Amino acid sequence: MMKLFIAAAALAVSFTTALNTRLAAEPSSSDLYAKRYENNKNYCGEVETIPRESFIVFQNRNGADKRVGWCIAVTSSSKNDVSWYAQLNADDSLKPSPVNLTANVALKYNTIVLYVVTSIKTMMKYEYIAGPGVIANVAYNLEMNTEFQTNTGVQYFIRVWINALGGNIPYGDTVPGKGLIVSNVAYDLYIGNHNGIRYITYVATQPVTHFDDDLLVFINELKIQQIY
Repeated sequence: MMKLFIAAAALAVSFTTALNTRLAAEPSSSDLYAKRYENNKNYCGEVETIPRESFIVFQNRNGADKRVGWCIAVTSSSKNDVSWYAQLNADDSLKPSPVNLTANVALKYNTIVLYVVTSIKTMMKYEYIAGPGVIANVAYNLEMNTEFQTNTGVQYFIRVWINALGGNIPYGDTVPGKGLIVSNVAYDLYIGNHNGIRYITYVATQPVTHFDDDLLVFINELKIQQIY
């Protein structure tokens, strides 16, 4: 049996050139972003895992140049939804070596056995303002393990990338003929291993800035294809 943990909205960014980027998990105007950025709690630490009542903030700028500004701001939350944005600013003088940054605000869920799940209905809307040199993805991450009780079995990450900026690609190789179409958007399938984890990733072939679907569609397709 497998356990399922849903990380609501995960964002990973790496870059090699100067940029000024804002990626937000809610639609709004730039003026409203600026106002909220001033008035809301910002998480700007080097590496932070910050639990709150209904969500957890994961902030990681480990190894980033000290001149990199990278913060998360949570603007609203409830039991079933959370709105947040991340803002990245980099100095023009940064050396051209890639820096990996991650921002994730995850709703809290209890561990559950996969076969009892009947739906993973979810909606995410976002917009981004990005300069040149951004390599990023906006994704859902479903963390699974084959051992329900001990968490010592084979670990899987089933991921749905709804946007891949700058030619970003996931771990592994494409699996020809195993993609699928969801809400008129084609997704390619990648499978690979990294640090002992099996990564199974669907990548949208075009940017999706308003995702409103059931993630179980992707999982059921993997079952049909006998991929896990």
